Amino acid sequence: MLKVKRLPLGEMSANCYLITSGNEALIVDPSDEAYFITGLVLQNSLKPKAIIVTHGHLDHILAAGELKISFNIPIYGNKKDTFLITK
Repeated sequence: MLKVKRLPLGEMSANCYLITSGNEALIVDPSDEAYFITGLVLQNSLKPKAIIVTHGHLDHILAAGELKISFNIPIYGNKKDTFLITK
């Protein structure tokens, strides 16, 4: 069974979602507060499989890099938003 937990994070309270099935998880739009997301994942003994960003706006991706490194997982998003996150 899939479970979806909404996490309003950061100064803008942008919604991040933690989607779980058993102990596997997807992190969607990791807006901010990577330490909080990491703590929630570890506290619940979850195994993140990937980060999904719905679009490349800053309030949806701030924690993505840190989470990618912490959990050694890929980040998936739309190629059309690449210009928003590259120099």
